[in-house]
Amino acid sequence: QPPKDDTKVYAAVGSPVTLPCVFSPDLNPTSTVFEKTGVGKTLAFSRSLQTSSDASVPIQEVTSEDQGKYRCAGTVQGRRLTRTMQLVVAKIIQSKKKGSVGLTCQLSDASEVTKYEWVHATYDLNGTKSEGPILKEQTIYPEHGGEWTCQYYGKEGFLGNVTTQVLTQLKSSQSGQKPSNKGVVIGLSVLLVILLLILAQTYKNHQRRKRVFRYPAMETIVHTVSNEREEKEKSRVKA
Repeated sequence: QPPKDDTKVYAAVGSPVTLPCVFSPDLNPTSTVFEKTGVGKTLAFSRSLQTSSDASVPIQEVTSEDQGKYRCAGTVQGRRLTRTMQLVVAKIIQSKKKGSVGLTCQLSDASEVTKYEWVHATYDLNGTKSEGPILKEQTIYPEHGGEWTCQYYGKEGFLGNVTTQVLTQLKSSQSGQKPSNKGVVIGLSVLLVILLLILAQTYKNHQRRKRVFRYPAMETIVHTVSNEREEKEKSRVKA
């Protein structure tokens, strides 16, 4: 194993994986070599391999640099048997766009991927896990923080998955913008009401002044007639 050349092995960044190189039980290779091939050169894999029918190589923690093609070779009865394989590394890229967080499921080789599915997992106080609705896009903009898993599939079914954590602080900071905006709106509304009350009071005072000074000449005549009457009454008293 693998049963054929150029077999793809999928693994997420940070997870363990084993690159298979298993000979049939009736074959007992005298020597085995596991190599990572590069462009124009062959690099020896940094692991000493013992003579055995199982020459698989485990990687404890996959990194982006581990992606690429590998070759397993063994000598059986003077013949050189080889198998090639490709390690495809998956990771999730987080990006910020207009106050939201974008998640992109990225593979070093996605040629055999036919669809993506995103699953949001939440945990209650007892640690019970529940999953939300599935989003079928390579890139999503989640509304909630927490654990998000990208599952990718090929023509023959499930290929692998990769998980990331979206910081809840991002969610709270986004949702925190709404109350602040509401506060601004409320403040402006109160200020507008106060201005309207001031304008209304000013208008009332202006109307009151207009009513008082609408007929100033008539008020003068009435005042003069009143004074003349008082003078006549005083004259009669003296007489």
